[in-house]
Amino acid sequence: MPCVIYFSIISKLLFLFDQIYDPDGGKSPFNIHVVVAEDVGLDKRIREEGIDENASYLHGFSSALELQATAGIPKVWIPVLGEGKEAQLTRIYDHVKPDEICPVIPSPSLDPRRGDNLLIEYRELLFDQLRVEPRNIIYASENNPFETYRQISQTVTHYVEALQSLDGCKAVISSVSSKLLSIGALLASFELKKNGYMVGISHVESQGYRMQPSDPGTTHEELYSLWLSGEIYES
Repeated sequence: MPCVIYFSIISKLLFLFDQIYDPDGGKSPFNIHVVVAEDVGLDKRIREEGIDENASYLHGFSSALELQATAGIPKVWIPVLGEGKEAQLTRIYDHVKPDEICPVIPSPSLDPRRGDNLLIEYRELLFDQLRVEPRNIIYASENNPFETYRQISQTVTHYVEALQSLDGCKAVISSVSSKLLSIGALLASFELKKNGYMVGISHVESQGYRMQPSDPGTTHEELYSLWLSGEIYES
């Protein structure tokens, strides 16, 4: 399932849950769970074909980013990196035109060298072309979306506080990575937006996908269940 689809579904469910949940009136009869079959090796082999010429903001996650009144506010771009996405990252950068870039690298990960390999793959784009500061790199666990959520949320909060004299900042989050990291990015975007931050999700849509061949025995699927909202246990 393309991330633009499950991003929209999950964010809409979270929004609807907030509309019916009454923190002062007792428990909600609903819970929101997301079940993910994670296989980073499989995600690496999925290649997008016929990607759009221009990136766009996900519906519901553009807010005040494109308003003329906020044009002078600094913009911070937080891309969650995955393999083989240089074209998508370039088009998102052209769309966002950020003042600062804070890429998210999966570390630790099942493959201990995955983070290093991503930095090598995007070395020219990130450091030679976009002039990313090495100290801006964010590290988040490949298998813990809530750590990704926490790291992105703390980064945005830090920039808003540091740039308070310039009316804060606008944050744009993009995920071109595996599923758990992407869900962490979505949760951060949703929570920050709910708390009044100017946050958008920029992405590039694709018209199709192809699967690269793999070596036998290289799949490592693992099932994760994420509880996002609700009251699981009786008190």
